[in-house]
Amino acid sequence: MKLKYSDELRICIESVYDLNRVVIRDGFVHITGTILTPQTPMTPEINARLFVCLNIQLIELRNNSRYYYMLYPSDILRLSDDVFIIINHTNFTTDSIGNEMIIHKPYDSENKFIPKELSCGFMAPTTVHKDICNYSVGSICNMYPVMKNTKLFYSIQLTTKYPYLFLYV
Repeated sequence: MKLKYSDELRICIESVYDLNRVVIRDGFVHITGTILTPQTPMTPEINARLFVCLNIQLIELRNNSRYYYMLYPSDILRLSDDVFIIINHTNFTTDSIGNEMIIHKPYDSENKFIPKELSCGFMAPTTVHKDICNYSVGSICNMYPVMKNTKLFYSIQLTTKYPYLFLYV
């Protein structure tokens, strides 16, 4: 992954990530990792970490008036066994009214990671609850092994049925 370099970006990255995975070269920050796929090896414990990592990032983005309405596995970079970051900003908006985000552009309505509220098509603009992306997080984590009767198991079940309930594992 390649990001345009800025001092703010450098400070954030140096504060959070192992610098063996980050290279600043040619005015860009390069981060090495693996894009998630359904075949990505994942234990139930690391899957729980994925759930937490994604939710922490979504909370911070929401606190800064930035909202995802959908995530795909390919939007997530695995930096190490238990560190995951959202890298793609395709299904993202900064427009909102109250507890609703405003979506201005088309999206893939035939995807299994899309919340049911968005699966019936698109009429621009449309509004949905700011926490709608929780459905995608639950669907992504549901691709990997989940131990029955654990907090993660019930969190995934709830977020795919009631994405407005925000949960931690």
